[in-house]
Amino acid sequence: MNSGATYCRTIPWRLTVHFELATASSDEVVDLWDTTTGAQRGALTGHTGGATDVAFLADGVTLVVVDRTGRLHLWDARTGRRLSEAWQGHAGPSWRIAVHPDGERFATTGDDGSVILWDPLSVARLPDRWTGVRCGAPQPVPG
Repeated sequence: MNSGATYCRTIPWRLTVHFELATASSDEVVDLWDTTTGAQRGALTGHTGGATDVAFLADGVTLVVVDRTGRLHLWDARTGRRLSEAWQGHAGPSWRIAVHPDGERFATTGDDGSVILWDPLSVARLPDRWTGVRCGAPQPVPG
């Protein structure tokens, strides 16, 4: 499998009938792969400055992507359709996604030093925003 991307950043797996994976890259494209055949299943575009991290949620369909502008993108990995407009999360580049053990909620981190908890079912940001990520234990932002 070769996406032809400039730099491949992250590769999460998804188990369905076939194994699938997604690759995030600096060329602003997330490629979807069928590992059984090695075939590329799709290419998701519009991740400004490059897609920096990707993660599948527990439903096996929702793909979460963050980019260098701090925006969050939600995709249907089966159809390649956006589930919503991109959401501005961080004031600078967003680098990582961590999926909660329940497989539904997730958090993102960014250069602005914050962690944002997201609720994908309502496609809205939860009220919890944390700072101090680089300085030890996170502290909630007042109000």
